[in-house]
Amino acid sequence: MKLPTIGLVAVLLAFGACSQAPGEPQARTPSIMAHGGVALDGYDPVSYFDGKPRRGEEAYRVESLGVTWVFADQRHLDRFQAAPEAFVPQYGGHCALAMSLNEVAEGSPESWSIIDGKLYFHNSGLTSWLFSIIPGRIGAADENWAQLKKTAMR
Repeated sequence: MKLPTIGLVAVLLAFGACSQAPGEPQARTPSIMAHGGVALDGYDPVSYFDGKPRRGEEAYRVESLGVTWVFADQRHLDRFQAAPEAFVPQYGGHCALAMSLNEVAEGSPESWSIIDGKLYFHNSGLTSWLFSIIPGRIGAADENWAQLKKTAMR
């Protein structure tokens, strides 16, 4: 599919928005985004699937996959523990559009989409929109994430 010129400009702008700042080393180790050891900046991963992301409460926390997860209530914690892989954002919460371009950039828990039952984070509304309209982005991101994880394991 040929992108119209405005689409190509938007992709290039989004690519710049997803990239690391100049001079910063690029993180190449795949992991779940966790500032201070708390995944998703304290957002409840299950709440995204209810359509309204909510911050978790300290009373409902669990250690899983090397980080701390917090939940809005006991029901969400229980759902997560039954099948964590169903709720963890793709690419560890890194920006999905950047990953599709073979870059690693932080995703934002406030810019997200659910596609085919999977949670994706983006670093802005623009990258969310571009990720959803450009064919092949999920496949490219999946391949790049798999390669990144293999490289990190060496």
